[in-house]
Amino acid sequence: MWLEAPRAFPRRMIASAPMSRLVCKAWAGRTAAALAMVASESAVVETAETVTVSDAAGVAANMIAAGEPLKNVWRYAIVQLLDDYRSVRGRDGVAGAAALFTRPPAPVGDVRVDAALAALAEYLARADGWTPPDWVRDPDRATPQWWFVTDWTGLQPKALVESPMSFRKRGVFITDDALARA
Repeated sequence: MWLEAPRAFPRRMIASAPMSRLVCKAWAGRTAAALAMVASESAVVETAETVTVSDAAGVAANMIAAGEPLKNVWRYAIVQLLDDYRSVRGRDGVAGAAALFTRPPAPVGDVRVDAALAALAEYLARADGWTPPDWVRDPDRATPQWWFVTDWTGLQPKALVESPMSFRKRGVFITDDALARA
């Protein structure tokens, strides 16, 4: 079952409970049909546009306002942005992918997510050889309280060691596989 979503959101989003209701609210225009569709089944939301960092920040802000856990914000906003970046890079090259990060995102309501968006932009810029945008150097895009993206405390020492510098210096700690995609 396909559901048309606003064009400014990810090309493909697979939603399953408990995220289903939120995904419908955030990406399917809050329609009653959308809510009914995912109440018992997973849904695929498909659009034609690629997400920019500003779009991802908007999704994250909506999720935070709805009380979603940060691990879900990571998955449905930040990792989706990473997926779109890699897709655009494959299709349009590095310059096209870098353009996803040119406009600074608005604050999302949680400094940890703001820090993660800046860290991702810097990480991708360093990895692919483009100049990071000026907004990533904003000191407000670092969290004074460390954020371990994983909920598993046993993985936190691993995250301390494996986090790329762009994440670590902003107080965001991830494991190697957090940025690895199939």
